[in-house]
Amino acid sequence: MKSYQMLISFVVLLSIAVSGPPDALAGDKNARMMFQFMLGKMVIEKDKDQIKGDDFDIFFLGASAQKAYGGTWFKYGIETGGLFNWQSDVRSYVISSGDRGGTVAVWLDINTFLFDYYFGIYTSVEPSKWLRLYFGTGPLLIFGSRTTERTHPYTEEKETTHDSGFGVGGYARTGLEFIFTDRVIFSVGTRHTWTNLSLEDTTGKADIQGWQYFGGLSFRY
Repeated sequence: MKSYQMLISFVVLLSIAVSGPPDALAGDKNARMMFQFMLGKMVIEKDKDQIKGDDFDIFFLGASAQKAYGGTWFKYGIETGGLFNWQSDVRSYVISSGDRGGTVAVWLDINTFLFDYYFGIYTSVEPSKWLRLYFGTGPLLIFGSRTTERTHPYTEEKETTHDSGFGVGGYARTGLEFIFTDRVIFSVGTRHTWTNLSLEDTTGKADIQGWQYFGGLSFRY
């Protein structure tokens, strides 16, 4: 199942990145497209104090495209993109060991997969030839799954729980880009998402929303 999820994610991200500008816009400098590849991180708060460690750090890869429809140093247009995450995390979970009030640590192997696709509008401004700022907002679609394998410390028996689902929501993001050449740009930014997707298993309930921070490279064509 994970192989299919990875394949779908890569196909969507690749189609976003290589779609290319229409021929009618290829010669219009003000209508050039911006493609961005990003690596980032978000934090999902843990729901139960019995789980050892900090909140869950979720690292993601993504790609986006921005297409300007007007403006010169101040531009506006549409943007689209996708982000995905697939990672494993091993945590210990403290449970009661009997009627005498003792506790024992149970090991949890947590596998998380997330993918979201967004489409919205954006504005950007280039106050100098080496600096660009942008802001984008719009709706998003998200899919997530979480599988937790629990290993009993005495019997080594394994118990697996799984939850998955689709959700909808919105996003707002902003970024700062440093223009090295006319085509190659380094970018940093932040993104906030609001979704109705929650995943629940042995580790508790995880609300898939919040702040994301990313950096990457942008290419202008």
